[in-house]
This record gives sequence, C-alpha cells and structure tokens, in this order.
Amino acid sequence: MALSQQQYASANLQARNYVLANSVELIQNINEGVGTFDPASTPVITIKPKMAGLIKGVFIKVVATVNNTATATAGTISPLGAAQMFSSIIFTDTNNIQRINTDGFGLSQNNTLRFGSPLGSQKSFPSTTSTLGSYGENYNVVSIPQTLAAGDNTVTFYMYVPMAYSFDDLRGAMFGDVVNSSSGIQLTFNPNAITANATLTAGCMYYNVSGAVTSVTVTAKQVYQDKLPPFKGSGLPAEFDNGGLALPTADLGTYYQLLKSVPNITLAAGQQSDIPYAPLRSYLTTSLCYINFNGSTSNTAQISAASDISTIVLGGANEFVWVQSDPDFESLLVNQKYGFDLPIGNYLINRRHSPINTISYGNMYIKINPAVVNAGAYFITYNEYFAFAGVTSQQQAIS
Repeated sequence: MALSQQQYASANLQARNYVLANSVELIQNINEGVGTFDPASTPVITIKPKMAGLIKGVFIKVVATVNNTATATAGTISPLGAAQMFSSIIFTDTNNIQRINTDGFGLSQNNTLRFGSPLGSQKSFPSTTSTLGSYGENYNVVSIPQTLAAGDNTVTFYMYVPMAYSFDDLRGAMFGDVVNSSSGIQLTFNPNAITANATLTAGCMYYNVSGAVTSVTVTAKQVYQDKLPPFKGSGLPAEFDNGGLALPTADLGTYYQLLKSVPNITLAAGQQSDIPYAPLRSYLTTSLCYINFNGSTSNTAQISAASDISTIVLGGANEFVWVQSDPDFESLLVNQKYGFDLPIGNYLINRRHSPINTISYGNMYIKINPAVVNAGAYFITYNEYFAFAGVTSQQQAIS
C-alpha cells in the first residue's frame, strides 16, 4: 500500500536522521580542477567533486594576486566585494541539471546569510574576553585589502557551494556513488574585475584603478556523508531502499537551487513593475539588487541608494497582498536578524520561516515601485529555492 503524504514525509525525516546517525561526515580535498591559474589564459575552470557518498557542499579557497598598475592611485573595493572576481558560478549535478547559476556576489551573500556573517569574517568580542584568553582575529583566514595599493596585492577568501540545504538537512544532497558523472562547479573569472572607472561599479572587485588579476590559486574541500548504512535492518518503508542503501528518497529528489537573473521588466519612476516567481517552486529568499545607471556617465553601473525605491510588495493571485514593505523596513528585518546591513542597493525578502510555495499558492510576484530610474536601470534578483525532480503529492507534502 502506498504511503500517504503525511506518512511519506514522516518516513523521509526518519530516513534522513537514520543516515546522519549511521554514516560518517567526511571533509576531504578535491584534486580535480584545482590549481594555480592565469585568468587571462584560463578564463574558466571546473572543479570536479569526488563522486562518493551523499555530497552536501564544497568549500573553495581563493588566493589571488591582484596587480595595480596605477602607481599614483589606490583602487577602492566594490561594495559587492572581492567575490566579484567571479562573473559566473555554475554547479551542474549528476543529472546535468544546473542547480546553481549565480555570480560571486550572489554566492557570497548566500554564504553570509547561511553562516550568520560573511564567511571567515571576524566576530566581535567584548574586551573582557581577553582575560579568559586572547580570542579574536588571530589568523588571516580572510585577507581582502579595502584599498588596492600600487603593485601586487594578495586577496584571500573562501566560498561555500551548497548542495544540501544544510549540514543536517539533506534536502538537495547529491548522491555521489555514480560513474561517468558530468557533475562539476564551473568558475568563470570576471574580465572586468579591476576597472579604471572612478564611480561605484557593481560588476567589479576594485574600481578607480588600472590593473588585473594576474594569478589565482584555487583549492577545494568536499563535505559529504560516507559509509552509508544498508537498508536491511533500518526499519524504513520500501520506498527508501536505494540499491540496498537506506537513503532519504525525498531529500534526493529535491533540488536546492540558487539562481541569478535579470528580470525583463520596464522600469519607470512611480510605476509598479512585476517580477514573477516561477511555478512549482518553494522560494526561501529573494535578494534584489538595483543597478541605477548614472545619468551623466554612460555605461557606469551605479548601485542605487535606498531612496531610489519607494515600495516593495510581495503579492499573489487575484492581487492579494502578502507583504507591504519598503527598503528601510526590509533593512530593519535583516539588521534585527543578522546584526548588520546588506551592501548598499541590496534588499532581502526572507521567507525561510514561511516559503513562497508556488506549487500550492499559484502565481506569486514581487511588485517594485522605483522612485528614481536613470537610463538603463535594471534589477538583479538572487533567488534561493527548492525545486523537485518530479512534483508528486508526496513531495509536495515535504516542501
């Protein structure tokens, strides 16, 4: 007899916990696709995960030499940060499905929200902790100059490419025990990482300086569950027997995805524009980045000020309004939860506590009402969501 929705969801959670309790979490080096590269001659690299166990994610370490050829001028870091060294980051799974298609900032921002602070950043401590030990910033895990001095500069940072939703929530984890896999993490170096443009520019690492990223050393470590338990003796229903292994079938049939897109909408000051959500998804967060071009300097991507947007509305079918908001209120919610603001021009719609489920709710959208629209202005959206290998009633029950 087939399991009901409730039974299936309960059994999947039981299977997830069984796997976590009866397997081993390993963190091991990835050897294929890493090394030292010159972005000018090798603009794209592909890191190949180690195909074993249930893969939860990959940590990537980047150590770059950034050269400033303008001896009299120091470059300034972009508000979107050093991860803009990468113009594209794509993770393709064993079924040749792109689960992640974003840029350096999009992945870095997801890392920040995932770990509660920028990855590898120093957390503040009260001065009294020094009496209990010299806790603080003792190791240069992340080293990113705020200004780019003349000559060579070293930039070091980490990124985490998630496959599962979290280390303990296996929704989206990739089963690695397959042969002839095309799975990989493709990193594209940004050809405009250093720009001589003197205005705030979204698509770069450093601006107001001439130079280039001349060398990048990339290493990677994979986080995965290995020594997976056999199905026999697990007490789980037959639906969770995967070739003799006990696995959370629904988790493996769920895709955890990060997607950057530029909505094809017409912007006009004082007029609402709709950014629709795709059907058959369960959206966790949406980050909006408003690029509002400087009217006096052509082709200069200016990151907008909060005053450039009047309202942000989350709505559904039949013009039903879920959330009426604005940049200040969205920034307030982020600050209250994380203790910091997002980079200027970025606004987070956080629905992890109550996902935007277009399977159940149908058409959903964000309505943006910009107050200032310069020529060529546009929005970038960074969406975090679950999609499903096959949208069945059982999978809907756990979405």
